[in-house]
Amino acid sequence: MGRGTDAPFLRPCKNVLKFTLGKVLRNISVYLVINFMHNWNGKRLPLISMNGDTLRNQFLIDLLKFKGNEAKDNIPQDIQEVLNRL
Repeated sequence: MGRGTDAPFLRPCKNVLKFTLGKVLRNISVYLVINFMHNWNGKRLPLISMNGDTLRNQFLIDLLKFKGNEAKDNIPQDIQEVLNRL
């Protein structure tokens, strides 16, 4: 992505950051950007929790559910089933 490009999926991130923080942050959490991109439906962006515990829990769940998770074989089957339902 070049300097002059403004990818459509980044626009909601910038708008939310301008609105909630009063200024655009240059160094935002990668996980928040992933959350914005995942939750954006093209019309509206649901609120994303800024609670650290909630974000850490969601991040851990996303890591465990990731298809490329190298440790997936070490996760018990019943836990994998619960993760698949989340």
